[in-house]
Amino acid sequence: MQGSIGISDLKVNCIIGIYPHERNATQSLFIDILIKYDFQKARQSENVIDTIDYAKVAEVVTNLGIENKYQLIETYAEDAAQKILDLFTIEEVFVRIKKPGAVKNAAYPFVEITRNRK
Repeated sequence: MQGSIGISDLKVNCIIGIYPHERNATQSLFIDILIKYDFQKARQSENVIDTIDYAKVAEVVTNLGIENKYQLIETYAEDAAQKILDLFTIEEVFVRIKKPGAVKNAAYPFVEITRNRK
């Protein structure tokens, strides 16, 4: 019973960017995460240990951004996807990171990736 679980617009305040002014103050990023996995075991047990704990996913991705002070959102997206694959029994993860205010006259630039175990 393949399905998806996700988080939309997870706000992460962190140091991010390549310019000197970006290295001195936190900025807000907004992160979307979509995880594909089999719901069958969770459906039968009705127990959170048999599903993806999205609060844990949010905590892991948030801490990664705060601790690493990335220069590029591309690197953050790759690391977030890999960490999710490492920690959870899933086949595929999609990560989109949006950086509001980085481009004048645009809502936000973004990067997005899909990674899987294959």
